[in-house]
Amino acid sequence: RVEGFIPSVGVTPPEMGKRDDTVDYPKLVATELARMHYLDMPLPRKPHLWGFLRKFERLTQGISLKDNAEEQARLDALQLTRVRRRLERLESELPSAQNAYGRVFIEAAQSEGEKLAMDFLFESVFCHNDLLAGNMLYVPEEQRMQFIDFEYGKYNFRGFDIANHFCEYAGFDFDLPRWYPKKETQKHFLQSYVAAI
Repeated sequence: RVEGFIPSVGVTPPEMGKRDDTVDYPKLVATELARMHYLDMPLPRKPHLWGFLRKFERLTQGISLKDNAEEQARLDALQLTRVRRRLERLESELPSAQNAYGRVFIEAAQSEGEKLAMDFLFESVFCHNDLLAGNMLYVPEEQRMQFIDFEYGKYNFRGFDIANHFCEYAGFDFDLPRWYPKKETQKHFLQSYVAAI
């Protein structure tokens, strides 16, 4: 793998919010993400969020693990029918083709600040779409982050890429109460992001 040739250190989920005298991971990630969001890639510019979600939804249809009762119980616990209904509702509540990719929300905003924030977050930019700890390498010699594994890299909503990254702090166990970044870390990340653009 190419990243094996980058003199770097892997990042673990508990380290994603690391800020001390030696390193500021949220700032480094925000800076690299801002740079990436301004790349001009030869790909369709339409946000890909709902295409991703519909693809995963299709993959779940017809799954049966009846020959393994324990696995079937875990699958049933996901309540996939309920998840599908919720996806339909969310598509009307979040930026999507149903609301001109958020334009309806922006036009209905109550203040200029709210309009500017939505316009910024709903903008379709080149996104990583999978910015978990395992897809980031810290390059100590250059004091920077290197993103890897771009198999989900497509244009998407800027706000989705940032929010998804925050969710990735929770790791594969998805322990949000324990690991989701505190407001102070989120604010620091966003300030670093805006400073980098």
